[in-house]
Amino acid sequence: MEAGIPPLPPVPEELRAASGNDPRAELIYRLNVLAERWDDEQSGAVLAAVLGGSRHDEGMRRLRESLLNQIADALLPAVTTAVERGQLRPDVTPEIFAMATAGPLFFERFFVGNHLGRDTVNAVVDAALRGWS
Repeated sequence: MEAGIPPLPPVPEELRAASGNDPRAELIYRLNVLAERWDDEQSGAVLAAVLGGSRHDEGMRRLRESLLNQIADALLPAVTTAVERGQLRPDVTPEIFAMATAGPLFFERFFVGNHLGRDTVNAVVDAALRGWS
């Protein structure tokens, strides 16, 4: 199961340079990678198995927590920069931002059944930035 949920890749240096280290660009990149994984049928099936099994199996629960931590850890640098630049309130943590962004994406993909695209990710990130600014 762990092989079906690899760590999120680092943000490419060329993206950081091109965006002038804009946290929005990094957040969109990270969440686009996550959205692409959730759109993949195999990854979606692994995620569904982990979420379902985590209610009854300690190993699955640890895997679910690892996934949550992985998302928050991936967002940490950009959220920290956004807080420092006044783009997000000082009380916004990576976990809060993950819930405000990954949560709607998860709902759209797995409850509504829509595939996630860049426009959806952009809209969710922008709404979270506005809502938590």
